[in-house]
This record gives sequence, structure tokens and C-alpha cells, in this order.
Amino acid sequence: MSPRPFVWVGCGDVARARIEVYATAAAGSLEAVVYACDPHAGHAVASIETAGYAPHRTRAFLPRPRRCGYVYRFPTAGGTK
Repeated sequence: MSPRPFVWVGCGDVARARIEVYATAAAGSLEAVVYACDPHAGHAVASIETAGYAPHRTRAFLPRPRRCGYVYRFPTAGGTK
């Protein structure tokens, strides 16, 4: 997975959705986490799916809020697609 495997830019508002990015839908490795506000969460999920990854949306409960558009790629993530 490249640092940003899909084209998606958030708005910078406080993220309410945490979207886990898996290599595959069937027990794939966790590659990255994308944060989005509620209005942009659907766009983020669609971008992740278009790139060939499997998204799983959860709520973002963080002691320090993330901004819509923040992407964290795990250092142990696999190769590129």
C-alpha cells in the first residue's frame, strides 16, 4: 500500500468516523486508518473501495480529535496494490 492509495481529501473538520483500511475483506491485514467527518465518510469509503481495499467504518472516539482527511498508514502495512 502506498502512503495514500486513493485520491480523497477531507475538509479538515473534526472527524467522527474512523475507517479501517484492510488489504482484503476476508481477514486481510490492517493497512491504514482514515478519519472523516460524517458528511465525507461515504466519499472516503467509496474511494477506499475503488482503490481495491476493504473499508470498515467505526466511530472515532479519540482523546485528541483527528481532522477529516487524516490518513495513518501502519508501518507494517503490506506492499502496493
